[in-house]
Amino acid sequence: MKILVLGAGGTGGYFGGLLARSGKQVVFVARGDHLMTIRKSGLLVKNVLGDFKIYPAKVTDNPEEVETPDLVLCCVKNYDLEKILVEFKNRFGPNTTVITTENGIDHFEIAGKILGKERVLPGGIYVFSKIESPGVILQSGGLRKIIFGEIDNSKSARVRKISEAFSKAKINFEVPTDILVPIWEKFIFICGLGGLTAYNKSSIGEILENKKLARLLEGVVNEGISIAKKINVRLLPNTFQKLMDLLHKSDPNSKSSLLFDIERGKQNELEYLNGKLVKLGNKLGIPTPANLEIYRKVKNYE
Repeated sequence: MKILVLGAGGTGGYFGGLLARSGKQVVFVARGDHLMTIRKSGLLVKNVLGDFKIYPAKVTDNPEEVETPDLVLCCVKNYDLEKILVEFKNRFGPNTTVITTENGIDHFEIAGKILGKERVLPGGIYVFSKIESPGVILQSGGLRKIIFGEIDNSKSARVRKISEAFSKAKINFEVPTDILVPIWEKFIFICGLGGLTAYNKSSIGEILENKKLARLLEGVVNEGISIAKKINVRLLPNTFQKLMDLLHKSDPNSKSSLLFDIERGKQNELEYLNGKLVKLGNKLGIPTPANLEIYRKVKNYE
């Protein structure tokens, strides 16, 4: 199986590294110093289950150097997704399958408009991983899991084939019975964790200890659930408690990538998270005061 990993950062470097280690033909797309270091010295993955190195590693930033892949893992930020798919789409063949794993709820729809929805599988990733330094991925925690599936939830031949490849690579994966449910659960969770830690410029532990901020967090979760139900996402009745339990069980020192990007003055995913809930709320006639408060304050930080 030929695999193209769009984005050799924390998630792409980790899961792509596991696939390459298992013998799959993996090409990583990277930029700048990260690209040059991987090309020269390989990709080192520091993993809680044991470090490993891919050397030599195939890496490029040039679409012309890419053979037609069987599988594409999209592991870039939302704001880079459209650009990189347009850049590489001419390398994809009629049987290329693309799994989108970005935060949010419309990444697979964006990809479908560019590539044709029949090529795209919605997905998501649960892992704490980052580029520690050029050529080095640090995987420090989380479930280390990837989910994916057909939008109609059928157990297709390509889903079975990808599942087999992930199994051989010892990747923790799941094909949910309804792919939209975990995608929305993760989205609402990140809107809570990401939105509040960015809003208060603090850890999730500090937020949960503050009654006012804790209520704001509950508002974010409730608004997300209301919108999901309005558009017929089949969330279970215990979803609110499930997500709040997960937030309370998070490492109290946890901060979000949204906060890190704000602090560093980098482009961020606010529009795809709390901003997305506000837009959907306006469209559907559902009030989103908690998400709107977060959106406005974090937007001002920019």
